[in-house]
Amino acid sequence: RVYDYALDVWSAGVMLAALVLKREPFFKGHDNADMIRKIAETLGSDAISRYIDKHDLHLKDEERDALPLNAPKKEWHSFVNANNREFASPEALDLISKMVVVDHQERISARAALDHPFFASLRAADPDAAAIPSPKRDFASTTDVLEVRPPQL
Repeated sequence: RVYDYALDVWSAGVMLAALVLKREPFFKGHDNADMIRKIAETLGSDAISRYIDKHDLHLKDEERDALPLNAPKKEWHSFVNANNREFASPEALDLISKMVVVDHQERISARAALDHPFFASLRAADPDAAAIPSPKRDFASTTDVLEVRPPQL
């Protein structure tokens, strides 16, 4: 098995969406099939279908049945309301839109996410504190992988 850091970007993006849009959890499903439906209703059923086809994935019958046929992609600004407007800056919504992408190969990398304008005020406030050390290995791409092995007993 291989680990793709794009999964961490997805997870952080969904948490950021929940915080910014004050909708916790952002995708609230009661099982896998319901979760796929919720994601498709937000990111569009076409995005899910393209991902499934591109990566030759096979869904369980109940998951495929839960997938809406023609759910359009919702724009992130459509989730903005009086309750979350103060947090939902254009930069925040742009970063969320680049992190919460169905296809992991199209998702922003962790490095690019940290360099995003959303974090500019943190970098400007204290450039030394905001400096992120370079890792020993450059995981700039979401296609960089780490091999995961079971622990040796």
